[in-house]
Amino acid sequence: FVLQHARALNLSGCVRNKKDGHVEVIAEGDEEALSNLLTYLRKGPPRSKVTFVDETWESYTDEFEGFDVAF
Repeated sequence: FVLQHARALNLSGCVRNKKDGHVEVIAEGDEEALSNLLTYLRKGPPRSKVTFVDETWESYTDEFEGFDVAF
């Protein structure tokens, strides 16, 4: 879900499932695209239950090339 939307928005970064059940997303790109991704994250995929989205905005680092799943 995150991978699909982040790539469609031309964002760079990664997503990973954490052992505690949370999902961590690091994304870089256009501010409007990042805001759109946050909208998708707050809604979540069908049949999911999103209870909280914690967001932190930081300076652009250009450390990612494309958007992938991190392990």
